[in-house]
Amino acid sequence: MDARAALSRLAISGLFVIAGACSDGPTAPGPEPVQPPVAPPPVIAQGQGQVWLRSASPEPGGTLLIRDCTYDPEEAGPGYQLCAAARMIFDVEFETEIAHAAVTARFLRGSQLCAYGSGSPYVVGPFTAGSRAAFMVNSINLFQIGGPIACPLPAETTRLVVAFMDPKTGTPLLTREFAYAYTFVER
Repeated sequence: MDARAALSRLAISGLFVIAGACSDGPTAPGPEPVQPPVAPPPVIAQGQGQVWLRSASPEPGGTLLIRDCTYDPEEAGPGYQLCAAARMIFDVEFETEIAHAAVTARFLRGSQLCAYGSGSPYVVGPFTAGSRAAFMVNSINLFQIGGPIACPLPAETTRLVVAFMDPKTGTPLLTREFAYAYTFVER
């Protein structure tokens, strides 16, 4: 509970005590104040800049329908690849100039990676310091060649982590975690 909510509850409790002390007869406490909804956990950001989710289809809290999208069943052998259609538009603003960055979106249940998203194009840029640019994630994959997928379906994820990396070195440039839930289900 944050400090403002605690202060509000203390002030309301104090009003009940004062009201009870000033009346001649016994009083019953009034209805409990309506509690605001629980806020999602804080967003974690690392790196030099900001990332915002501008729009998403489906929206956070939504369901992603999974389908078989194995490209070459002979090459995959006994394994397969599953994917979901989504369209997420993000805005990014770096504090320094960045020539190019590879973008990924990871859907996690706790610390377990359940799905991996990428954009088209996978490498975006250049980015001017202090200017906002948009990019899209439109491909989400769940796969494990030669074994079961990491999160059995239906899979509920609770975290969306968007990361920008240097495409040549793999060095992280900017990471932003959102407390957004998605459910992955078979079609």
